Amino acid sequence: MNHMDDIHLENRGKLIGENKDLLEQTAFLEFGVYHGTSMLMWHGLYERYDVSKNFIGFDSFQGIPEETEDENSIDDWKEGSFSTNGVINPDLCKPDIRLVKGFFSDSLTTDAASMLGSVKVGLVHMDCDTCSSTKTVWDWLLKHDLLAYGALIVYDDWGGYLKGGCGEYDLGEAKAHREIEAEHNIHFTDLGRYIVDPAFYVVKMFRYEDYFTQG
Repeated sequence: MNHMDDIHLENRGKLIGENKDLLEQTAFLEFGVYHGTSMLMWHGLYERYDVSKNFIGFDSFQGIPEETEDENSIDDWKEGSFSTNGVINPDLCKPDIRLVKGFFSDSLTTDAASMLGSVKVGLVHMDCDTCSSTKTVWDWLLKHDLLAYGALIVYDDWGGYLKGGCGEYDLGEAKAHREIEAEHNIHFTDLGRYIVDPAFYVVKMFRYEDYFTQG
């Protein structure tokens, strides 16, 4: 385990420990699984804090799609970045982890929502990188009313603006968050951030309170 992993472990563990009652009997969703490093860490922390595990991960495993909505998007997030060439880490093959393979625009369907049954989502790990992918996820979550009241939203790549040389809410996940917040009149509580690498890697956390569809 490296220094970055230690930072994640400390902060993710604190988040779970402080919200154990909320997370019990709710689902964990991750968007952007890649090799599964983060999902396996979250899974281990749920086990450490004795929280029931109902994990679903979404990823194309072919890399990220072309960004079409964000002129400030950075070179790190070019089309095809973070591909595993379709290979899924066998360590993810656990009875309480389900994986949905495909680009979000194809895989986030009514059938995918039905995988949750009557269970609400207590924690969303947004590792989507780009604005358009993050908005696709949010549109799906809201359309199907999947979030528990007070659900935790953790953005893994909030700090893209530091490398992009623009305002915090002008790029990537932060841009998508601000746009979705305005479009749907969503109420969030800001739970702060933690810094993994001050040059680029910032994680941002929110609590979802409620939303009111406009129009």
